[in-house]
Amino acid sequence: ASAVRAGIMGMAAIAAPLFGRRADSGTTLGLAAMLILAAAPWQVEDPGFVLSFVAVVGLMTVLPVFQQATRAWGRRDPLLPEAESRWTRWKRVTCRSVVSLACISCAAWLTSTPILAFYFGQFSIIALLSNMVVVPISFLIVLAGCLSLVLGSCLECFAVVFNHAALVLIAAMTAIVRWMAAVPWSN
Repeated sequence: ASAVRAGIMGMAAIAAPLFGRRADSGTTLGLAAMLILAAAPWQVEDPGFVLSFVAVVGLMTVLPVFQQATRAWGRRDPLLPEAESRWTRWKRVTCRSVVSLACISCAAWLTSTPILAFYFGQFSIIALLSNMVVVPISFLIVLAGCLSLVLGSCLECFAVVFNHAALVLIAAMTAIVRWMAAVPWSN
């Protein structure tokens, strides 16, 4: 359900200008829900469907609150008279990136935790930390897959290289998830 939802939302966002419309996340999410439920109404009871939509709603509603609260973190002080060094800029940008990942993870966790507890009778406390590691790795896996498709159509060696890179990343992500799941009292 999450892949179908993401695909419909992505296509709606891309197609909106063709119809003289501006794409917004609420409308594309509603369209995805309507189309999925029109094709398979029983999805409304599927935990994957519910979690996917609840997590996106959480990102749309809770994430802006967190971003507003942390907006000043990692900003350059405008009262400093001199230009900052590369090292200082790198630390500032890294701090902002980590805070942004933490906000995304926290927003998704806060909104999906009650649903997880309802359907499965448990939820993960360590998910906040693990998402900060797993989400960037997931992005790299998708990127490697896309590069394999695009560049691999030109030269087969690119497909092999990027598919192996994706395999290594998947193995690393799986090991991290297993390690985090083994932490006592993590759920």
